[in-house]
Amino acid sequence: MDERKATIASNLIRLRLAAGMTQAELARRTGITERSIYNYEKNSRAPKIDVVERFAQALGVQPESLMEGMGALAA
Repeated sequence: MDERKATIASNLIRLRLAAGMTQAELARRTGITERSIYNYEKNSRAPKIDVVERFAQALGVQPESLMEGMGALAA
């Protein structure tokens, strides 16, 4: 589970920054609190699949992009 959290955390940061978004902007676009986004990015919590889908939609990517590098864990 820790590998899953770490993978999503690093991908979320990378994709958010590539989109030129702050945590506040991502929060506005997803309806997820800034504090929760901070916790996901700091690897404190792992988002559920519906949250991953909301992040992906706001970032204009496929949900799989947030799970890249998880190997068998993504299945």
